[in-house]
Amino acid sequence: AAATLAGVPGAFAQTISTQLVARGLTKPTTMAFAPGDPTRLYVAEQRGIVKLIKNGVLQVSAFLDINSVVPEETYSGMLGIAFHPNYAQNRKYYVYFVAGTTSNRFDVLAERTAGSSLRPTTSDTQRTLFRLSDPYDNHNAGTLGFDSEGYLLLGIGDTACRYLVPEF
Repeated sequence: AAATLAGVPGAFAQTISTQLVARGLTKPTTMAFAPGDPTRLYVAEQRGIVKLIKNGVLQVSAFLDINSVVPEETYSGMLGIAFHPNYAQNRKYYVYFVAGTTSNRFDVLAERTAGSSLRPTTSDTQRTLFRLSDPYDNHNAGTLGFDSEGYLLLGIGDTACRYLVPEF
């Protein structure tokens, strides 16, 4: 499929194309590759599940499932995932989500460590880096990524912050 950006002056108009990567995802919000491994695409779903697409095939088992703490509301849910630049060695990855209830909502940035097979395990614990009270039920958004200086960047709705990931 192809599309042309509407409303853009002719000199800047560009044609973009799309390609179906996988079927069977439910409300995907973001995706990421682990550094050095272009064969595995991790897709976060709003309900708190991260699916793995390996070599173009959607895997049956989820990479991560924190559905029990991530509500699937219009402006809530799993909104970001990023892998540490040294993921192959330290197995650290980060998730950002909006959790809680309408009357007690909060934004969470958490560090997690995958098992030695680079898959989460049942003993995979979450280390909360920060938890912010979020009194509003809209304008929640989020994306995660690392910059060239090793900072983990997080955009949060109407604002943004910069967090240095400590090395342990």
